[in-house]
Amino acid sequence: LCTVEGSTDSEVNLLRAHAPDGVSTKTTITMEAYKKLTPVTGDMSVPVHDLCLLEDVNTASLLYTLRQRYAVDDIYTAIGPILIAVNPYKMLECCSAETLASMMEEEDVEKLPPHVFKIAKAAYASMCRTGGAQSVLISGESGAGKTETAKLTMNVLAEVSQSSGKTT
Repeated sequence: LCTVEGSTDSEVNLLRAHAPDGVSTKTTITMEAYKKLTPVTGDMSVPVHDLCLLEDVNTASLLYTLRQRYAVDDIYTAIGPILIAVNPYKMLECCSAETLASMMEEEDVEKLPPHVFKIAKAAYASMCRTGGAQSVLISGESGAGKTETAKLTMNVLAEVSQSSGKTT
């Protein structure tokens, strides 16, 4: 989020609310670039767990919410039935066996927070309920955490199906 500190006919001086280490909070852009920006509306001080709950869904509010959640190691954010994961490049408690065990105890999948465990558990429940096949699509760029997400998904599926993964 930025506030306007001043402007001329050709430039706008902005002050960022937050900036990464080593990056100035002050920046200047052209008036033409400024006119293309979409202002964020609504209260952005409290991050939402589902981006559908944002008052104004646009690139700025979406990225700002993801950044806020990531800063507190809340790496999973929903957008309706889709899960966005931001790779923390470290192990987190939210991906531990203990967290999996506690989520397995919850009967109502909808009460679970946005999490890969929730997606896998919901897919398995739907498969059992309907008898139809289910898919979990894991996509992202190199280093995004696809392999780790696939491992977590398989752990949940093995747990909810009571399968050890071994054949006898």
